[in-house]
Amino acid sequence: MKAFEQSQPSMACCPKESPTLIDYITELTRRGLQVLGGTNGTYWVQYEMGAMVRVPTFSMVLPSPSEVNEVLRKGRAACVGYVLNPDERHPQNAWLYVAKDQSYSLNKLGKGTKSSIKRGLQNLRIGFIDSGELLNHGVQAFCDTRKRVGLSDGTSEAFRRRFTQRAGIPGHVFFGAWYQDQLVAFLSMIDVDDWLEIEGSFSMTDFLNYYPNDLLLYTTLTNYLVERGKNIVSYGLSSIQSTSNEAGLHAFKRKIGFDALPVYRSFILHPFLRPFNNELTLCGLKTGLRIFPKNRLFKKAAGVLALTLNREISSE
Repeated sequence: MKAFEQSQPSMACCPKESPTLIDYITELTRRGLQVLGGTNGTYWVQYEMGAMVRVPTFSMVLPSPSEVNEVLRKGRAACVGYVLNPDERHPQNAWLYVAKDQSYSLNKLGKGTKSSIKRGLQNLRIGFIDSGELLNHGVQAFCDTRKRVGLSDGTSEAFRRRFTQRAGIPGHVFFGAWYQDQLVAFLSMIDVDDWLEIEGSFSMTDFLNYYPNDLLLYTTLTNYLVERGKNIVSYGLSSIQSTSNEAGLHAFKRKIGFDALPVYRSFILHPFLRPFNNELTLCGLKTGLRIFPKNRLFKKAAGVLALTLNREISSE
């Protein structure tokens, strides 16, 4: 594939085989993360803010009340999160971005997207990178991205904390775009069984004119769907945090080849927290956001609460 032929020689080789989800989960457990088994081959994995989220993200099976209660109890979780197909009881409140077209190609993309990808190919070298290269070169792309989306955690400390935790985990892979010796963009991905999930995309602001994100995603979809025959590549869910670029992100993911599937995103709070699941608490969080508009904790907490109350939080 032309894009991979341009890869920097020192970059890590393309992983030959995907580990199993069990391998991935086993390593998470070994590293001290709380993991609980779910139904139909799913798992519940400890996330930030005391939440347990279901893996894979795109599983649509309705968990039983007993399963949810067990996860809340054994996981000591503040809440559990999962997605469902929308219906009368569960109206759409989010988008799930997935790609399944194993005949995906540049010719299927719009004229503007083709032009962006070709410009990236002319200026950037891309390929898989190992965690050491990421930790040595990826901080600026991470910080720039977090600042662009209005978050306060665009720091070198947050970068190292996040990616040191992911280093060396079977199935966790990194894919980067280089301009000379600078890692100008990278994807953080989970590659297991017959699916791939992109769990983070980061890029340096000064190099956005080379369209590194377009190039990385195009190459990822070509490699995993067409060349490896993966059944699904997921780009996760629309954010529960209100941001000024929501519409732009939605349009970008669709133009590069992802389908936007309507889903119901559910969060079930721990019984001890349910008395605080009300408009007064949401009002307090909104006040906190006005004072600290970039605080990620306030944004996520307000997003979860707004979803449980079926409310919207306008971005400012």
